[in-house]
Amino acid sequence: MALKTKNSDSFKAVETNNRLENISQDESKTNQNVRVKKRIPGIVYMSTVPFGMTIQGIVSLLSKFGEIGRVFFQNAEKENYIGGESGGSYGRSVAKAKSTRHRRTIRYSEAWIEFLSKRRAKWVAEMLNNTPVGGKKKAIYYDCLWNMKYISKLKWDMLSRRIKYEREMRQRQLANEVRQVAEETEQYIKAAQVAERLEKKGALAGGKANSKAAVGIKQRLTEEEILKKQELKKLKEQKYKTKIQKAKARKIKNKNSVSSEADKKFNVFAEK
Repeated sequence: MALKTKNSDSFKAVETNNRLENISQDESKTNQNVRVKKRIPGIVYMSTVPFGMTIQGIVSLLSKFGEIGRVFFQNAEKENYIGGESGGSYGRSVAKAKSTRHRRTIRYSEAWIEFLSKRRAKWVAEMLNNTPVGGKKKAIYYDCLWNMKYISKLKWDMLSRRIKYEREMRQRQLANEVRQVAEETEQYIKAAQVAERLEKKGALAGGKANSKAAVGIKQRLTEEEILKKQELKKLKEQKYKTKIQKAKARKIKNKNSVSSEADKKFNVFAEK
């Protein structure tokens, strides 16, 4: 009997060990599945950022709906301010928008927000799009609407490359503009120097320098110069018309004189 109990105990121990091994294998499989099924992040695009809201405020507000990863807010240029200086399109008073506190706030034209879950990003964009921001009634962005859209198949690496490319293009454009301005100023300085030399030599009429005529820099005429030019043109046209009229009158006189001489000769011949 003692041998039977020992064998049964050893059999039970082996069975329990096998079960534990099976459980550990199942757990490892489930862990592998969990590792494979990672959360895919999704990016939400905001075409307009409510004026008066900060990055921290927007992130803290949207983080209630889902975990947020990286964010990028594009600074708005002064000529592209949405709503203008008065902020009238935001539905708030002009005096409130013109206050020093609101003038000092940084404006953003657009923003990209990355949610760690793709599904959560879709849900947030569908739920909040075209809905009022709300918050405190005193806030300038109280009547603003969310403008959100989930962009499928967009990754943060693609977005960062695009932002980097746009920044480089902006820097190149700025460098070209600076170079163009430098060339124009250099050309103008050279023209002024040439005009001064000609003025000293007395080459220009009346001792007055005319840099644009000397060097060939074309400038716009003033209103007085345009009026004088028009008057001179009218005088030239009148003189030309008078010349034509005088020439016609001379031709008519010559014809009449020739015809009168011929009549006289004919009369003399007839009398003879």
